[in-house]
Amino acid sequence: MTYNHARLIFATFPNELKNSMKQAALRNEWDSETWALQADLVGDALRSGRVTPEKMAEAYRTQPNPEIEA
Repeated sequence: MTYNHARLIFATFPNELKNSMKQAALRNEWDSETWALQADLVGDALRSGRVTPEKMAEAYRTQPNPEIEA
């Protein structure tokens, strides 16, 4: 997936989800490849109905808990 294609997919997301993804990108220092991958995966999950935009926004807003991850 190209960066421009990812931008087109990202533009279709609701504002709440876009803002949450932007927060996660800053927190996790995403590069353009990570952005493209995230947009593609989220777009696919939304199109298939596996998740709602609200649930995805919540997931991106929530910082990982290092104690759980260990």
